Amino acid sequence: MSNNNNNTRKNNNKVNNNNNNTNNTKNNNGKNNNKSKNNKLKNKKNTRKSTTNKSVNRIDFNKLVKEILKKHKVRPEAESRSIYNTQKDYDASFKGITDFRKKVGLSAIKNIDTVIYHDENHDGMVSAAIAYNFLVNENGKNVKFMPLKPGKNVRNPTDLKDKHVLVLDLDMSYNKKLYDTLNKQAKSVIIIDDHEEIKNTNKITSFVSNKIMMNNTKKGPSHAVSGNTWKFFYPRKKVPSVVMYVDSGDAKLYLPFAPMGYLFTEALGYRVIKNKVKYPYMERQKNPEKILQVILDIIDESDTDFWIFIGNYFAEVTENLKYQIAINAVRMKFQGDCVAVLNFNAPGLSKKVALQMITNFEKKGQPVDYAVTWGYEYKSNAYRIGLNRQKWKKGRNLGELAKQLAKKGGHSSGGGGHEADGNFYWPKKPNQDIWDLFEGKC
Repeated sequence: MSNNNNNTRKNNNKVNNNNNNTNNTKNNNGKNNNKSKNNKLKNKKNTRKSTTNKSVNRIDFNKLVKEILKKHKVRPEAESRSIYNTQKDYDASFKGITDFRKKVGLSAIKNIDTVIYHDENHDGMVSAAIAYNFLVNENGKNVKFMPLKPGKNVRNPTDLKDKHVLVLDLDMSYNKKLYDTLNKQAKSVIIIDDHEEIKNTNKITSFVSNKIMMNNTKKGPSHAVSGNTWKFFYPRKKVPSVVMYVDSGDAKLYLPFAPMGYLFTEALGYRVIKNKVKYPYMERQKNPEKILQVILDIIDESDTDFWIFIGNYFAEVTENLKYQIAINAVRMKFQGDCVAVLNFNAPGLSKKVALQMITNFEKKGQPVDYAVTWGYEYKSNAYRIGLNRQKWKKGRNLGELAKQLAKKGGHSSGGGGHEADGNFYWPKKPNQDIWDLFEGKC
């Protein structure tokens, strides 16, 4: 019995020793984990200070993506449409904006204390994120960021009283009220845009991207606002791949050395730009800076391959949806042109459906001049009408047409756009309706 008791005591001591060792190990691991967490937080804080201090081209993601997508047989964009055949051509194409920066001067740039930008839009929000990084993260400025939709004015015009304002990606011919407010209230205004030319005043200084000339026809901007904004704030730094993707996608540059950029912007659009259901995106008016920081973290490029990978799946869903919707379009006469028409209006999808409508009729041997999509908005008591055509083909200036029809219709939200796309509002009244714009079948 005594021998058994002694053996039992020895075994219990061993168990206790093992438990003590285990607890010591856990405590040490806990300390190490806490140190690791603290180090990560410190590193994160240091990272947040400026995304531009990192080596944004440390990995050739474009090459990596091209190999991955080739392996999975994903089709490339229409690279033959690009006017920039090499990265060198692209890098050398920003002289206009860098000259504009010199004209404005660094002191005026650092005086900016208010940024108004195109909300729920890749180009506008990425441009605002670049401004946020330079002004807030790097220079510690207290800057108010104001997301705005085309055709709208700021809620309280007096908020701009004596402010130094930067406006990004908002067509002033479409935002006449905002233009007048800026001219009246602000102390100074810098505008970077890619729409129509803007009249400068003693307060307003503007840069509008030059138009691409193809076959003696103006086709669109040589750069989107995002590409120009990067070079405005960082003239000596190369444009990061993420900004290049947005620049290429928005301006339809089809850069052959940045393959599948549209897959990246597809993912960015669904997950960030047009997201309204997840924090912080649901608070885009109250806390726009948080969303801009999210975009900056993406510009850092640590997960570019991931974004393009998931973008491919978003693209598959979109392709399927737009095809099913576009087959319901019909051909009709609209303002003297034969167009594809569909009663459809959905954020992020209308333009893609419109271009698919054009393609469908071409395949049938029934070509159209452009596509018209429309939907009634109860809040505006008006129809919102979209005009779209293939940018690489000759055609009517749809931005100008949208402006003309908006003026004719007389709705306060107006209209405007680019060479190959336009939007305008048409009032619904007892003596005025959407069908007034059409002239029967082609």
